[in-house]
Amino acid sequence: MTIMKNHFPVNFNINYIVLALSIILIGGFFVFYVWFYRCGIEFAMIDVMAYSTGSVAIFTLIYHSLGLSSSYSFHKENLKIRRNQYSFEVISKVHDSDMGKTLSVLKDLKAKQESNLEEKNIKDFLKYLDENPEDRTKLSILLNYFEHISLLVENRHVDELIIKSAFRTLFTSTYSLLKFYIDERQLVHRRSWIKFEHLAKKWSVE
Repeated sequence: MTIMKNHFPVNFNINYIVLALSIILIGGFFVFYVWFYRCGIEFAMIDVMAYSTGSVAIFTLIYHSLGLSSSYSFHKENLKIRRNQYSFEVISKVHDSDMGKTLSVLKDLKAKQESNLEEKNIKDFLKYLDENPEDRTKLSILLNYFEHISLLVENRHVDELIIKSAFRTLFTSTYSLLKFYIDERQLVHRRSWIKFEHLAKKWSVE
């Protein structure tokens, strides 16, 4: 992992701060000197001190504002790195043995329910799931997993481009295969797998 340094996004150095501050102070004293000798304007030492203090205060504010900008850039970049790391962690879960067994339900359904899937025969497909509760459970787990990933993408907890590169084909093909089943479930539970549906549709046209 690249080690990030907390630095100003512009070419800014403490030496420049000292130099600029010195110029402001010296310039101020020169102005006071000219006024005193050339214009005959009287001023007291408190005026000089007020000018010096004000100059220091203003430049301190500028310095701290640059520091805040630097801190924001640093944390923004750090958040991006952490988001990318979490994205790859999410992708790696697909290779877990339990998830591998769950994903196999798609292959099993295509083999056992090919005609019902192709013809979108919801009645016979639901009957099959009722008679095969294990496949029904695996299918629900799979779609819930896709829904969870879609929520992570929507809330920007993961990087969409990274997730898309890994899941686009799986999401779009699964949605196309099971759209009739998802539609049927949404007649009863309106928000069933709605985030997965939205993301699959979005990726299918990108």
